[in-house]
Parts: sequence; structure tokens; C-alpha cells
Amino acid sequence: MPKNRFALSLFWRTFILLGLLLTAGIIAWVQTFRALEFEPRAMQAAQQIASLVNLSRAGLQYADRINRVTLVKTIFDQESITLKPREPSDRYEPFENSRFTRMIAQELHSRMGDDAVIAGSVNGVKGLWVGFKIEQDPYWLQADATRVTAQILAQLPVTDVSITDPPIEDAIERIFATPDENSPTEIENAGAKQPVS
Repeated sequence: MPKNRFALSLFWRTFILLGLLLTAGIIAWVQTFRALEFEPRAMQAAQQIASLVNLSRAGLQYADRINRVTLVKTIFDQESITLKPREPSDRYEPFENSRFTRMIAQELHSRMGDDAVIAGSVNGVKGLWVGFKIEQDPYWLQADATRVTAQILAQLPVTDVSITDPPIEDAIERIFATPDENSPTEIENAGAKQPVS
């Protein structure tokens, strides 16, 4: 009777089956965790965007026409939020192109009403655009892409992330330097290696 060269002993069969069972269990656990975490992430992203729209709406509504330009510029400079008047000739593409973005758009519509317009690009400029009205004037708000991108990247596999901070000693030295040495641009860029001229 010829011997089978590839016959596995009881130990190795048990070892392989336990390994497969552990692998299947981990995969099932990760998928369950993603599915259960999916909706709260979408709701959190939609809540943040709705809050941005509501704060912008309130700020523009109560600012006089002269100060609206300054307010829009300040919001852009400090928060990377673009506010523009919405024109009837604006061309936009829908934002809902995946399950996550559909859930965000659905939550935004429930928070802001059905007249809100959620777009993925306006006039060829990609981003998350939300159309809303202040009294009878329509506006577009383009949120900073990182507000939603961070939520979307949380769903995708990340292989490597490298974050570097400036040395704390350099930042402290520039903050507490004598006023003669600091120009406003150097104070704003306290974490930068070289001051902006």
C-alpha cells in the first residue's frame, strides 16, 4: 500500500481548522463593527455640516450688507468654508454617489428641509456644496473637504500615515520672542521652520 506524502496528521488538521475559524471570526467581527459604526459616522458628518450651514445662515442673516463681505472673507480664512451666492445658471452634480454620501445627504435633508440642495460639484468645482436660502436669497456653502474626507477615509484601509509636528521648543521660542523680532507673519506661522517674508 503506497503512503500518501501529503497526508496531514490530526494535529495539523486541527491547527489549520482553528486558524481558519479564527480568521473567519475576525473578518466577521470587523465587518460587523464597520456596519454598526457606519450610521453614526454619517450622522455625525451631516450634523457638523448642518451646524456649519446654520451658523453661516445666522451670521449672514444678522450682519448688515456692508459687513457681510467681511464676514464671508473671515469665515473662508479661518474655517476654509466658501460662501457664494447661488445663481440660477449654476450647474451642479449630485453628491450622492455612494452609500455613505447618500446617508449624509439624507440626514442633511432631514435636518435642513427638502429645499436644501446637496451637490458634489458646482460649476466644475468639486467638493461638498450645500445650497440654502437666507430669507429669499439662495447661497452655496462649500465645506472644507477634510470634514467629510476624514469620515470617508475611516472606511477605507489605510496603510501608512505620517504626521510630523514642529519641535515644541521652536514654537515656544517664536511665540515668546521679543516683539522687535516678530512680525505678524512670524507669529501666525509659529510652527513653521522658516518665517514667511
